[in-house]
Amino acid sequence: MKKTLAIIGVLVLSLSLAGAAVAGEHCKKAKAASAEKSCNKSTASYAEAGHCPSTAAKAAYASTLESTGCEKTAKTAFAKAMGEVAFANALVEKQCTESAAKATFSYVLEQSGCSTTATTATKHAVAKAAYDKCLNETGCEKTADAEYEKTSMKVAAEIEKHMTEASEEKSS
Repeated sequence: MKKTLAIIGVLVLSLSLAGAAVAGEHCKKAKAASAEKSCNKSTASYAEAGHCPSTAAKAAYASTLESTGCEKTAKTAFAKAMGEVAFANALVEKQCTESAAKATFSYVLEQSGCSTTATTATKHAVAKAAYDKCLNETGCEKTADAEYEKTSMKVAAEIEKHMTEASEEKSS
């Protein structure tokens, strides 16, 4: 039952995020200094996309926690929502999926202080964008699911490669 509620919560969250994107909801200032810092960016991507990853993540956390009662699930929803919005904003600015993925990883890492969270959020954001594009083009959920998995594995491999290279450079 809890799993079903969690899945429904994530679906509702995804639909609400998509609805917010379509409606053009703008970033609201957060009370916390770190959230305020992330919301008040003056870059073109924030101005054009008009979304705040921190605000979206907080909304996802609250919604998921309320619907599932599970803090772990809510934390995952928090990271994924932050990644999705950060990726969308970076894609508007950079016009390149790879650059947007790197920017997403950096942003989530800066906000969370955790490379595992940044990896999870980035993998999901890029794979979700591939899923949405594929579903739009084919109308087939099975094909879109396969595209999500393929993209997720590819992004994970790229992140691992970049982290290994960075680690090797640091030790040199």
